[in-house]
Amino acid sequence: MNYSIKRLVSKFPSLYILLNVNKTGAKNALINIKGYQKIKKDDLLHKSYYLKRYPDVKASGMDPILHYMYYGFKEGKNPNPIFNGKYYLKKYDDVKSSNLNPLVHYSLYGYKENRETYRKKISVIIPVYNEEVHLRTCLDSLVNQTLKEIEIICVNDGSTDRSLEILNEYGKKDGRIKIINQKNQGIGLARTTGLKIAKGEYIGFVDSNDWIDLNFYEMLFNEAKKQEADLARTLYVYEFKGHSKEGDTNKLILEKKSKGELLNVNEHSVIVVNAIYKREYLQKNKINHFDKLRAAEDVPFTARATYYSKKTIPVAGTYYHYRNQEETSLKTFNKKKVKKLLKANKITLDFINSAKYENKTDYLVAFKRVIWRYDNSFEKTSENDSFNKQDQKLIFNDLVQGFHSCKYKDDLEKDYYETYFEFLKKDSFNEYLKYKLQKN
Repeated sequence: MNYSIKRLVSKFPSLYILLNVNKTGAKNALINIKGYQKIKKDDLLHKSYYLKRYPDVKASGMDPILHYMYYGFKEGKNPNPIFNGKYYLKKYDDVKSSNLNPLVHYSLYGYKENRETYRKKISVIIPVYNEEVHLRTCLDSLVNQTLKEIEIICVNDGSTDRSLEILNEYGKKDGRIKIINQKNQGIGLARTTGLKIAKGEYIGFVDSNDWIDLNFYEMLFNEAKKQEADLARTLYVYEFKGHSKEGDTNKLILEKKSKGELLNVNEHSVIVVNAIYKREYLQKNKINHFDKLRAAEDVPFTARATYYSKKTIPVAGTYYHYRNQEETSLKTFNKKKVKKLLKANKITLDFINSAKYENKTDYLVAFKRVIWRYDNSFEKTSENDSFNKQDQKLIFNDLVQGFHSCKYKDDLEKDYYETYFEFLKKDSFNEYLKYKLQKN
């Protein structure tokens, strides 16, 4: 069939398929006709994507679906950003034995079986709870990522507002979005739910009231693959009403990046979202869950993840945008939250004391960071009238207990001395309280 005839006949799909029985076999002709119709009905070949990505298809004047069925697949073309015919053919034996074009097979069989259609480079896990106001901004930043081979796992954690409605709206438009519904269990267990089903080579986390730069995951993934890293960490910015503030570790990341150096075990923040984690190393070291915490769930996770990472790299050139709601934070710092923070600190200290750090300094820096968190919580209580001395005493007791659990207390005092250590050694709550009040 010459070029002009091919172009003309392609205007009549069923006829074109019947005239090409020698390519697919007569028995598959009717199946191919059904497949063509299903591909068109379910929009499995994105016409604008296919024509823009492959100019030769547009120049040929052929029907794009027919072009992929008879030529595009063999030429290594993809019908949409999340369907890779070679991946689909290799993954499922029955596709190869069927002698059908992979997209035809998927349209008739694989689609309803929810089969995988591409290698997922990153699984992004988003816990969602009553975030109807900010959720669209978050999802827009994800579905428009320059790295297309991602899966977006949205865990609806018992939302009572319009969050689920918004998730379903986006899910209908983008096949990469998976929606899981569960009873409200908190952000940590929602992330754990996502981890259980994640298929990506790397794992990322985004909170549903935040957003990311459009090149965020492409930058992180490319650098992580290039350097064979377990963990890649990048820049973040606090977004306040009317102004922004650079993240606490940004300067360090930029310095390390400019020098071509790795991040060591303690050069990180306790924020989990400005990074990607290789799924294989998380599974190998049983970092496959978040603790049952309703606050500070990032703290134990990042302690474990950075400790077990064999290679942690700094990445620059992209940002995670962390929405900081000052008024909400002040209102939610109460006795209930403090108990949760203390629990997170205790879990983290227990891990640090059980881990086998390569050198004493790494252990002491990790330990000091948690002791600081105890001290910081105590300081906040002095700024909040809802806390009395008895409440503060409970925090102090946990701080003293944590301080005395240090394996190298003499070195801690020598190399990382703080004035309040004196009151912890003497177990003197009144002196510690007086010191804090004077300091404030």
